[in-house]
Amino acid sequence: MSNLRIVLRVLSRSPLLTLVVVFSLGLGIGANTAIFSLLYQVLLRSLPIENPEELVFLKFPGEFKSGRDSTNSSGGQDSIFSYKMFRGLEKNHEGVSGIAGFRLLSANLSFRNQTVDGSLTVVSGGYFPILGVKPHVGRLITYEDDVPGGGRPVAVLSNSYWQNKLGGRSDVLNQPLRVNGQIFIIVGIAPEGFTGTTFGDQPDVFVPLSFKPLMTPRWDGTDKWSDYWMYLFARLSPGMSRQQAEAGMNIPYHALVAEQTKEKQGPDTSDRERFLKSKLTLVDGRLGQSQSRDSSQLPLLILMASTVLVLLIAVANSANLLLARAAQRKKELAIRAALGASRANIAGQMLTEALLLSFGGGLTGLLFASWTVHLLVLSFANDGGAQEYLTAQLDWVVLLFAFGISMASGLLCGMYPAWEAARSSVNKTLRDQSGQTSASIGAARVRKGLVCAQVAVSALLLIPTGLFLKSLVNLMRVDLGVKSENLITFHVSPELSGYKPPQSPLSLNGPKRSWRRFRV
Repeated sequence: MSNLRIVLRVLSRSPLLTLVVVFSLGLGIGANTAIFSLLYQVLLRSLPIENPEELVFLKFPGEFKSGRDSTNSSGGQDSIFSYKMFRGLEKNHEGVSGIAGFRLLSANLSFRNQTVDGSLTVVSGGYFPILGVKPHVGRLITYEDDVPGGGRPVAVLSNSYWQNKLGGRSDVLNQPLRVNGQIFIIVGIAPEGFTGTTFGDQPDVFVPLSFKPLMTPRWDGTDKWSDYWMYLFARLSPGMSRQQAEAGMNIPYHALVAEQTKEKQGPDTSDRERFLKSKLTLVDGRLGQSQSRDSSQLPLLILMASTVLVLLIAVANSANLLLARAAQRKKELAIRAALGASRANIAGQMLTEALLLSFGGGLTGLLFASWTVHLLVLSFANDGGAQEYLTAQLDWVVLLFAFGISMASGLLCGMYPAWEAARSSVNKTLRDQSGQTSASIGAARVRKGLVCAQVAVSALLLIPTGLFLKSLVNLMRVDLGVKSENLITFHVSPELSGYKPPQSPLSLNGPKRSWRRFRV
């Protein structure tokens, strides 16, 4: 404790150096914390469900999927299944406690005559029970709601849709909600922060899977083996490994494949034997699945590496300043050694100063990181991006990361100055009658090396940054060949609101959504 008081008094005598070191480390630590917060939320954070390590997603080779197929951000060709295949696996499964299916679709949502464009997820009866999600209000969809050929017309609202579009009103339960022209009764609200199992998707409403044909008027999707569009997941049975569950699941899978080939809705004859020998695979589902996560992995890792280099520049700069300060205090430290202070005490004091400065830099970095993450999340929200599944709050894992790099930064920038101060010759320093202090030859070389390293790493960062900015400016100056000022683009979806084709001539020979542009 006395050593800490001494360190505080010493630092207070050099306020400018203290502020420079704290601010330098704060910028580096703050940038790393902000980017790590995004990286953690996108690439490392588990789904907010019960025991996410037990969740697995189902896949089988996409090369055998002849017929109609439809994918979205939940996965590619290997991840989609037919409705008939799902129902077969749902009834007969080995090694897993249950299988659920889902698919995100476009939706027109109307509540009390106020219609908005949104999205819905059709989910099987086991979707919420298998995930172990608890409702915020009311109840969630169950097996009794999802009965093939029947079911109950019930709907579960996402917490975001309930709060942002319906004002969080408490009287929505048991009220009718029109989804794509069909009436559903609201029975519950999903918990806050739950957006499904696909990173990047933000469904507004969940409805039973059995109502899927009514949600897509021109596409049934439930009547053919060769219509692939569903995404499936399962939860491992207690004590069952993923490999054991995979072996068990392939038994009913091969039986269903054989049934499919009998109806001649599988691959061509030349590939049929290979199709019969294909295998179902289970992949780790604790992080969910998303093609947007896969596409953002490399840019985030590059950005993280760049911010680490920025932190190394700040550490080198701080170490240089501490070395220069140690040279100025050479006589003071020699006198302390002559009065009985051991080399360990002197090194400990110098290291404590560096750690205390890095701790102050860490606190400054957390403030800077919270502002940066908040601005990044706001920019995503303004661009229609990931405002729901990215939060500006710093998770405890992020705070632990900030503390770790703060301490590591203090050790990196303080170890050599502490060692240099402790190894100085007391007699040589005290015999010096010139009244001047200078660093040792070794310390001078280290300082020069740190300056060279800072310049080299700065150039490494500035050159690609300059090229990127030049490319960005060139892209902004590209002549599109059309006038984009005051241009408004919108679309209408008459069929999703219950209109028949004769009533909606805009969509008779076109897609479900007809795009129109007007200039104002």
